[in-house]
Amino acid sequence: MLLIVRIHTEVFGVIHAPYPIIAVPFFFFMSGFYDNTHKPVKEWFPKTFKSLVVTGVIWVLLSFAYLSMLHYIKDRTMPISFSIENPLIGGGVTWFLFALFYAKCGMWIIRKCKIPFYVAFPLSFLIASLSTNNLPFLLDEGLAALPFYYLGFILYPYIDRTRGGHIILAILGMICILLMPMKWFPYVLVPWVANGSILMYPIYFGMTVLSFFPILWLTNRITKATWLANYGKQTLGILVLHPLMLHTCAVTLNRVFVPASGPWIISFLLAYVIVCAVSYYLSALIVKHCPILLGRK
Repeated sequence: MLLIVRIHTEVFGVIHAPYPIIAVPFFFFMSGFYDNTHKPVKEWFPKTFKSLVVTGVIWVLLSFAYLSMLHYIKDRTMPISFSIENPLIGGGVTWFLFALFYAKCGMWIIRKCKIPFYVAFPLSFLIASLSTNNLPFLLDEGLAALPFYYLGFILYPYIDRTRGGHIILAILGMICILLMPMKWFPYVLVPWVANGSILMYPIYFGMTVLSFFPILWLTNRITKATWLANYGKQTLGILVLHPLMLHTCAVTLNRVFVPASGPWIISFLLAYVIVCAVSYYLSALIVKHCPILLGRK
């Protein structure tokens, strides 16, 4: 959740450090830890469709309605702009739900066809590396997420057994992270290939995955901080907290570089605390009174 919020803070652009690119691939990698497509379709597909697709559609509609109201109040216009390549009108924050749905379905196909790892992983890798922007209904994002999701599923037993990953992998990951500001590491979820060479994709993919291990190693050391895990659950992760925190985080961090901005920083940190509190209690109200927003009964 914190990595995703960090993506939207401009401070990292100021210091020319593209660290936030880790966040989204890491989300899909971790999602693979909990894959349940080994079960019969009727046991996982309806719930997955409801919790990802239905939930995503609801939040997209709510976001579109809210933005439409603001547009209408401002200049009496409506932001109507729809296409199958970019269907999330005003609801871009939920795109990852649809991409996760596609990745999970891809995992089911791999299982159903009983494709061995040494064939399935290179195949998912090839599909991801060839995917391009603007495929219908965010398929490009889902295809690009599949190798991260699949690799997360494969590596989870090792990560669980070693309590977050081996220290050597964590050190190698830190080296990869340190290389990012040098622009040797221009990887994003949808492949961006330097100099038009697709041969660099495996290198960027490998460096991206290695960069996860310092985070895994660190989080294993703070597992006793149950308040942090509880806070993430109660605020519904990034679904509720993410849109509310972005502006506060970005302005606070960006002000660090502005002289005599102490009062601004203090005021926005105060706003940050208020936003967190509102998010926490808003989440509790949603769970209690309107669980359909989360794909629940």
